[in-house]
Amino acid sequence: MKKLIILFFLILNTFVYSQNLEDKIRNSFCECIKTAYSKTEINVSCFENILNENETEIDSLFLELSIKENLIDSDDPYQAGYDAGYNYITSLFDKNIPYFFENCGSFYSRIVEARNEAIANIFIDCEDGKIEKMTKYIGQYEYNSDFIFDRGKCYFGIKKYELALNDFNDCLAVFPNDIAALYCKAITLEKLERFNEATETHKRIYLMTGQDVHKISFEIAKYLASKQE
Repeated sequence: MKKLIILFFLILNTFVYSQNLEDKIRNSFCECIKTAYSKTEINVSCFENILNENETEIDSLFLELSIKENLIDSDDPYQAGYDAGYNYITSLFDKNIPYFFENCGSFYSRIVEARNEAIANIFIDCEDGKIEKMTKYIGQYEYNSDFIFDRGKCYFGIKKYELALNDFNDCLAVFPNDIAALYCKAITLEKLERFNEATETHKRIYLMTGQDVHKISFEIAKYLASKQE
């Protein structure tokens, strides 16, 4: 896998090779997503074939970049190449996510489907009377943010999204960096088709956590916002 990432970096480095090569690799990558993607994993053999088909370019590019980036002079050239490749391919993949969403078969729909399954586990159906019970507790107890949060999830579950958003905002007024409340707010904003606000909220969560699951939610919201313009 390390070799795969390093070589991907070398192929896709745009200041050495033309945009045409980047487009070629991006399109090949997209075809791999179409044929190899499943809910649980991506078969890397398709992506390895991309490298094999560009072996000559890989060899010459490796030599050029090794000199240009002083990788040969580093204490551990292999690790230096790996680190540079990992960082670059991450940024390059991020740049092309809208393209992948738009053009790579069922990639977008399956990403959304997987996320929706996770969301469903958060916003579980509330039993009859729970909203009334939470409302009663909110009035009785001074420290009531947990009850407000639970009521907000119940409102979301019955599609009363404005009321849900109000409750999540009330929680955040007390605990502004609460990840669970921020995430619920972001998803609720999506349901209200306030995608720009949802994008900013997901971005904030991702910057706070660094977790890929929140990166995906950020990219989905950003993509939906772009389609709304």
